[in-house]
Amino acid sequence: MFWTFWASAFFCSITDTLGYVLDSAFFIPEMIYTYIIVYHFFPKYIPRKRYRSFFAALAKLSLVFFTTFFIYHFWRYGVAELPLEEQLRMGWFVSVNFFIFGPPVLCGMFLTIKMLKSFYAKMEEKQQLVKENANAELQLLKARVHPHFLFNTLNNIYSFSLTNSTKAKNLVHRLADTLHYMIYDCDQPLVPLSKELKLLNDYIALEKIRYGTRLEIETQIEGETENKLIAPLLMIPFVENCFKHGTSQMIEECWVKLQVEVIDEMMSFKISNSKPIKQTNESVKGIGLKNVQKRLELIYPGQYQLQIASRENSYHVYLELKLSEMEGDPDVVLDFSTGKTYQYA
Repeated sequence: MFWTFWASAFFCSITDTLGYVLDSAFFIPEMIYTYIIVYHFFPKYIPRKRYRSFFAALAKLSLVFFTTFFIYHFWRYGVAELPLEEQLRMGWFVSVNFFIFGPPVLCGMFLTIKMLKSFYAKMEEKQQLVKENANAELQLLKARVHPHFLFNTLNNIYSFSLTNSTKAKNLVHRLADTLHYMIYDCDQPLVPLSKELKLLNDYIALEKIRYGTRLEIETQIEGETENKLIAPLLMIPFVENCFKHGTSQMIEECWVKLQVEVIDEMMSFKISNSKPIKQTNESVKGIGLKNVQKRLELIYPGQYQLQIASRENSYHVYLELKLSEMEGDPDVVLDFSTGKTYQYA
């Protein structure tokens, strides 16, 4: 309205200027038309899929505003005083103006912008919910790993407490170290790789005491494991399964081979074990293995490879993933999966 008045005042009479300002002020009924449709009819009918009611209400409202628009322009330009042929031509012109430049078009533009804003807002909300759900599921999966691991370890301690109190005492000591690690370190999103490997060694030592000489274990760790970080409790379920579904079901000639190699930020983890020939893929269905597969999807999407093979008398797991690294300050962590740094407690 201001710019219409400013532009017209220098070239037109005051009457014509006020007329142009009134023409530009027709956005007020357009606002009313738009707001009624967008904030009343649309939420009232569309979410409930009452499309016929919506279009009926839209048609009635449009008819009222079209009539008002038509009468206003006929009065504004004095069309009633013109010949009939000229009135028909002006009537057609006003009608076209209403549907091309009038309230329906502006309402459609407004509704499109509002729907786009709502779409992007819902997309952001969905991404936030996915992120929150992923974090919640991750915490749930981590919580499930703890009792699963403890159940197997306590079984080992119980079996020795019946026959050998000295070995049972050593097992309890190792379990205490393991619990300390799980309670105080595994709350972090990432833990030092060296501590995670120590957990594997402690677990293997617990099992080695239990099985004695009938179990052959071979471990090989190569590369720079210091200042590297990994999501906690990712590898332990694979080690657990070697004993739970492999060696525990064999009387003799049991073996487990573990190989970990770190090159720059890439880590390859290989573990294989003997198993009874009659055994099927039961280990694939274990809770621990399902959890670790879900956690890999959540923590390392597109940044890991997991291959599981069950052969006639052996079982093989190969895992490759991208580690995170401590940079400079040992308390500052660079997360390769996100490219961000955070404080490591």
